[in-house]
Amino acid sequence: MNFFLTGERLNAPLHTAVSEDHFCLLTNPNNYLNVPDNLTPKPMLNDGNFVISLANFCRWLAQQAESAGVEIFPGGFAAADILYDKQGAVAGITTSDMGGWIKTENRKALLNLALSSKPNIQFLPKVPAAI
Repeated sequence: MNFFLTGERLNAPLHTAVSEDHFCLLTNPNNYLNVPDNLTPKPMLNDGNFVISLANFCRWLAQQAESAGVEIFPGGFAAADILYDKQGAVAGITTSDMGGWIKTENRKALLNLALSSKPNIQFLPKVPAAI
């Protein structure tokens, strides 16, 4: 994504720039030492960074990915089988069945579970991934 390569904001929810930072060494439960900036490891310095809401940033990032053609499936699932094309290249995956029957005395719970059960799904990308 160009945002990460070029540093463009693209209306990202980056509203609060880091104004100062302190790197401290905890010496015991009640005391600490401030570490000077010139001794602080560079990855620990936040100059040019932002304090963000992770939820807002992830929502924005999902919109950017979807506008680039990425399909996002937030439900979570595991691949049960790999699908191959005629040349033997990976073409997609199949999920296992989701939901199912459980042993219960509660007929309403059994009906709700049966209605929410989904058979396996095949995911085939529009463009096969290059490996």
